[in-house]
Amino acid sequence: PRVVVFTFADLAPPKVLSDWRAAMEEDVFFVDARRGGDKEFRGVRGALQKCGRAVNEKRKKKGIAPRSARVAVVGYPNVGKSALINRLAGRKAAKSEDRAGVTRSLGW
Repeated sequence: PRVVVFTFADLAPPKVLSDWRAAMEEDVFFVDARRGGDKEFRGVRGALQKCGRAVNEKRKKKGIAPRSARVAVVGYPNVGKSALINRLAGRKAAKSEDRAGVTRSLGW
């Protein structure tokens, strides 16, 4: 399962957003990770939880214990990946500043 989230959606023309939504097979979310409202993030959280449940159902059928969902956040530099992680976690889980290169080093 996959969840697609576009940040800085407030900067894109509405036609571009509708074209992306039409082109994607899965649920697509357009958010502003820094200033976005809770409504948009409830949708993203719900979709992530749904994916986690689907993975754990498959694991259960195979006799494997459930686990927390694993998530990859990918994107171009300075598009709000860390801000998105922080909003979804509800805490400052990733460094996030208004300057480039803050998260360039590995964090694990």
